[in-house]
Amino acid sequence: MKKSIFIPAIYIMLSMLFLFAACSSAPKKEEAPHEMTVRTLEDFFVRCEQDVNRAAKVVLDNDIIKNLTHLKMMDGGGRHYYLLERESISAMISAVTVGVYADYVLINKDGDIIYTRQNDDIFGKNVRTSLAKTPLKACYENRDVPVFFHDVTTLNEFDGKYYILVSTKVKGGDTVPGIIILQFDVEKLRSVLDMKTDIIGFDGLYRLSGKNVAPLTPYEGYGSIGTEKLKMLNQYAVTLPSGSPVLCRYFSHSSIEWILVKGN
Repeated sequence: MKKSIFIPAIYIMLSMLFLFAACSSAPKKEEAPHEMTVRTLEDFFVRCEQDVNRAAKVVLDNDIIKNLTHLKMMDGGGRHYYLLERESISAMISAVTVGVYADYVLINKDGDIIYTRQNDDIFGKNVRTSLAKTPLKACYENRDVPVFFHDVTTLNEFDGKYYILVSTKVKGGDTVPGIIILQFDVEKLRSVLDMKTDIIGFDGLYRLSGKNVAPLTPYEGYGSIGTEKLKMLNQYAVTLPSGSPVLCRYFSHSSIEWILVKGN
């Protein structure tokens, strides 16, 4: 009886020490974020791509998904040992990204969330089952897209915050594959847009407004914008039903398609 208890206990302890060595020691050298001057919306999205790719490399080089997945199987969830290492893992990812992200999330090949920087509510859940109606599942399903951007969404309908998710696959060598997601508040886009510019989706809903209008609410002048014409011409002036002239510009990056509407 003692032997049957002792061996698994030693196995779990060794697993914990293995993860501690991988995550608490200095990570393999990775290029720090470039101090890129972000002047445009395109610059912002390019920087996000660079960040998520650097973060994925750190996760891969340190075998973080493999180690956390192993602990999850060993002790029925890995929560205790995971919490001990979360700060170290977060520091690794923060070291190679620019500080605009509200959260980082790691999902393994089975769809289990094995790490978040701060959202304990989703830790240990599966995006194919209990989180199937969340944007996290969309990121998982698009894991073969080199860098996937999930359009503006809410993760918690009660907190009033709206986010964009950027994700990419973590895969290589003999490690357990998975994906990493970086999450940023849509308000961060104000750093490259003036307050007179609204972002409208091709569904006619706001993504970001300079007039204190909540994202994902209808834009009244959408019917006046000829969307197909806009894609062909890239930009043109439109007079809204209210009589206000605006300049509309087409913007696309990866899976994102928006209309930038600038008033006087």
